[in-house]
Amino acid sequence: MLLIYNLLISVLGILLLPLMLLVVLSRAKYRGRTLERMGLKSKGIKDALAKSKSAEGKATNSPVIWIHALSVGEVTSAQPLVKALRTDMAEAVIILTVATSSGKKIAENLLSPYVQLILSSPFDLRFAVRRYITAFQPDIFIQVETDFWPNWLALLQKQGIPTMLVNGRISEKSFAAYQRFAFFFRPMFRSFDLLSMQTEEDCRKMIMLGVPADKVIALGNLKYDMEQPDGTEKEIVFPEMVGEGRFVWVCGSTHPGEEKYFFQHWPNCSQGRISRE
Repeated sequence: MLLIYNLLISVLGILLLPLMLLVVLSRAKYRGRTLERMGLKSKGIKDALAKSKSAEGKATNSPVIWIHALSVGEVTSAQPLVKALRTDMAEAVIILTVATSSGKKIAENLLSPYVQLILSSPFDLRFAVRRYITAFQPDIFIQVETDFWPNWLALLQKQGIPTMLVNGRISEKSFAAYQRFAFFFRPMFRSFDLLSMQTEEDCRKMIMLGVPADKVIALGNLKYDMEQPDGTEKEIVFPEMVGEGRFVWVCGSTHPGEEKYFFQHWPNCSQGRISRE
C-alpha cells in the first residue's frame, strides 16, 4: 500500500511541479517555507539545533522530543503537554513542527519560551521526512490529535523511534472514513507505540479499527489542563454588561455571518448585544 501511495504522490508531484516552481520563484514569502518543508534546509536546522544546545548548556546527548501539531487548535491543545515536559524534563530538547503558517505564528507566540525550535513540518515525501529525522535525531515523536501521514510514521518506525498520539479523537464522520479505507489507515494507527485518546469511546473506535487494546488508553482532553484565568474579568464585567441574574449565551468559535442564525432561533437575541473577540 505504501508503494502505491508513494507512486501516486510522485505522479502528482510531477504534474504540479511547474505550478510549485512558479509559486516558489514568484512569491518570496512562500519560498523559504516550501524549501524547508521539502527538507532542503535540514543542514540549517541541524546547525540551529546544535547552536541552541550549546547556548543553553545542554549535553550533546540530551533527549530530543519531536512534537507535531497540525494548526492553531492542535498547538493550543499542546500547551499543557509542552509546559509539563519542560518542567519535568528540563534537560530535554523539544522541537515543535506545525503544518500551517497560522499555527506556526500561534506556536511562536505561546510556546517559544518552552521549546528549542519551531518549524514548518515536512511534506510527506520520503526524502523530506528522512532529512528531518536525520537533522533532529529524535528519541520520541509525539503527534497531537490528528494529521496522519504514511511516510512519516513508516520512516519513524523503521528507525526504531517510539511514536505516540496524544489527545486523540475520532468523530463519527472520520470513523466512517477510516473504516471505509481501513487498508490505508490501519497500518498507520497500528504503527503508534501508544495512542492516548480523549474518551473511552475514542479508544473503542481505535480498537475496532484494528489497533491492539494494550496500545490504547483514555487520558482525557489536554485542553482541560490549560491554565485558567483568575476569573476577575468574568466576575466584574459580565454583571455590568447584562445585569445580575440575567441569562448569558456564549457561542464560541463563530464566523462572520453566523450570528443571524442565532437571532432566528433565539428571540431575545435581537434585544441583546454581541461581542466578537
